[in-house]
This record gives sequence, C-alpha cells and structure tokens, in this order.
Amino acid sequence: MGVRHPERYANVLVFSLGVEPTGLGVPEWTADMAPRHYLVAGTLEPFLEPTANWAVKVDQLGVEHVYRERVCGHDITMGEEEFAGAIAWAFAAR
Repeated sequence: MGVRHPERYANVLVFSLGVEPTGLGVPEWTADMAPRHYLVAGTLEPFLEPTANWAVKVDQLGVEHVYRERVCGHDITMGEEEFAGAIAWAFAAR
C-alpha cells in the first residue's frame, strides 16, 4: 500500500517481500516522493531475492532505507525480533 500510495504513507516496513512491486501499478516515483523503506529477509528463505532486488531499486532511486539480511528462514522469530526496531526507525525524527 505504501508503494502504491506514497502520498498517504511515509514508511514501508517489508518483512520478506514475496513479489517485487514492479509491474503491479507502482508509480515511477522519485526519491523525494517515495516512502522510506525498512526491508528485512532471512538468508534461508525463498523471499530473500525479491527483498534484496527491491532494496537495490530503492537504493538506486536514492530512497532512504534500511536493508537487513538475517541468518534465518521465513519464520515468526525474525518478525518478533525485527518489529520493535522497524517501528522505532519508522517513527524516529528525520
């Protein structure tokens, strides 16, 4: 939702991106209009590649972002351990 509606969302928190948003009606935004991104995926899960690819795209656009890879699979532990930090990052003063 944040990618499709950057005018409404200041931050996008991505835990294991299943499919890259390109081609899904995503506008071609610039760094100044794009929401900030917090991206994280496990190195042992199938969603690492799409998450990493999206991190490269937002980096190339100059979008403020965090990208983290964790040694884990697609499991609840990653979410439990990353959620508080992601929320703190999203609401930190810029």
